[in-house]
Amino acid sequence: MPRRGTVAVLPGGPGEAALPLGRLIAVTLADHDLLVVDPRGTGLSGPTGCSPRALASTPAGLRAVAACAARLGARRETLTTAEQVRDLEDVRAALAIPRLTVLGVSYGTKVAGEYARRFPATTDHIVLDSVVPPDGLDPASELPTFALPRVPREVCCLPAAPGSRAAPTRERRSARSSTPSSAGRSRAASSTRAARGAR
Repeated sequence: MPRRGTVAVLPGGPGEAALPLGRLIAVTLADHDLLVVDPRGTGLSGPTGCSPRALASTPAGLRAVAACAARLGARRETLTTAEQVRDLEDVRAALAIPRLTVLGVSYGTKVAGEYARRFPATTDHIVLDSVVPPDGLDPASELPTFALPRVPREVCCLPAAPGSRAAPTRERRSARSSTPSSAGRSRAASSTRAARGAR
């Protein structure tokens, strides 16, 4: 079967290695080659050894981040999105791959977008999964933390446990947001859906 191109895997994090994700994706690619490059500081690309187990917004997390930063020293300046993009382009050029389909997951979507912006001539396609917002990352994971009490109530609202007095009901709720127009301007959008809620 002829090959239709090369897919470059860009993992999440930042701080995740590409090889584990590449192994998962490889089984789905029958007609593409796969390029897997661990980002600097991960996997086989000089791992930092930093893996904080607590959220950066907690005292323990802040201490772990500060200790990691101190240990890395000046090397921190080379562990950036821009460097990851340049590394990917250097590998592509060294292997004489004409164009890449960049597949980004989570933080990797930021890298994919930056690669396409800097190297449009060598970007074949872009595939994005779990997109990082254009206004940046939430390194302390504060937004999910703030949303946690609300989300189960408004979205998931699992049925009541056996023996519980609460019973699920259905009601209609409106969700409001904004979407870009074809001209790139923000426009209001809303939808009404049936949502589960407890009495």
